[in-house]
Amino acid sequence: MPVYTTTYIPVECDSAGVLKAFKYETASGPVKVSLFSDSGRVVVKLKVDTVVQRYRGDTVYREIVKTKTVVPKWVFAVVALCVIFVLLTRI
Repeated sequence: MPVYTTTYIPVECDSAGVLKAFKYETASGPVKVSLFSDSGRVVVKLKVDTVVQRYRGDTVYREIVKTKTVVPKWVFAVVALCVIFVLLTRI
């Protein structure tokens, strides 16, 4: 489930037009975000832990999906009647 975070940082420039220093950090699950100013630039750093291991003890859970095609019994009855009809009309 995604997590959305909106942050407003009221940052102003000083009299020389240089961005004032600020720093903001947040984390959500395996993602950590850092937003800060460095030498008049806005820098965004993302740290993503791509390897996430989830185990429940020694048990491995698997999901097996089987599909089964079933032919209705009335189809066999119709085919049998058609065969009988064809055999009787040839006599």
